[in-house]
Amino acid sequence: MAQGPLVNREKFHDSCGTGFIVTLNGRADKRILPSALQGLKRLSHRGAISADGKTGDGSGILTNIPSKFFKNILETEFDYKLPKSTKLAIGMVFTYGREKKWLEKTVKDKTKDLGISLIGIRIVPTDLNHLGEIAKKSKPIIFQYLFSVKSSRSEKNIESKLYLLRKLIEGEIISRKKKSYFCSLSSKTIVYKGLMSSDELDKFYPDLRHPNFVVKMAMFHERFSTNTESTWEMAQPFRM
Repeated sequence: MAQGPLVNREKFHDSCGTGFIVTLNGRADKRILPSALQGLKRLSHRGAISADGKTGDGSGILTNIPSKFFKNILETEFDYKLPKSTKLAIGMVFTYGREKKWLEKTVKDKTKDLGISLIGIRIVPTDLNHLGEIAKKSKPIIFQYLFSVKSSRSEKNIESKLYLLRKLIEGEIISRKKKSYFCSLSSKTIVYKGLMSSDELDKFYPDLRHPNFVVKMAMFHERFSTNTESTWEMAQPFRM
C-alpha cells in the first residue's frame, strides 16, 4: 500500500486522549486506579478549557466494579448483605430535580419482570469546589442505582438483562422527552465522568480516592470537543 509523507504528531493536540491499564493476572491491584488517574492528568493538554478557565470538555474513567468498596457501601449505608445467589449491578445516573421521582418509578416498573431487584439509591459524593462556573450551572444530580441480579451460569445473560433494562428505561426517557442519562448500567463495569478537566476528576469524585476502590482495569479519557458543545452526558468514556 502506498503511504503518504510522515507527520510529526507531537505538534498536534486537537483530539481526544485516552488510555487503558489492566493487571496481567486478572486480579484487583491497588496500583491500577492511581496509575490510571495519573495517566489521565497527563492528558490534560488533549482537552480544552472553557472561558471560565476551569470547565473542561469532559473527562472520565471506566473501571470494573470494585467489590470491596461497594460491599462496604451496602453494609454501612443500606444495612444489606448481598446473597451468594445474586450479583451486584450498578447504574451510574445523571438526572435532574423534576425527573428524579419519575425515573425511580420507571426503574422499579421496568425491573419487575427481569429478575432484577433494586437494593437502594446512593447519592454519589461530589465536591463542587472543583467545577468551573459553566459546569456548575448545568450539573445534574448524580446518583447510583444499586441492584441485585439473580446469578446465572453466563455473565452474558446478566449483562443482557441489564442492557434490556437500560434500553427500556431509555425508551421512556426519549418518548417523554426527559434528560436523564445512564453513564453505565452493568454488573461488570462502572463509569465516573463529568464536564471537567482531567485534573479535577478524582477531586470532584471522592469515591476515586477511597482506599477500598481497588480495581483490575481502568480506561480513561480526556475529551476534545470539535463541532459539538460540551455537556455532562457527552463526557467520555461511554458505556462500551
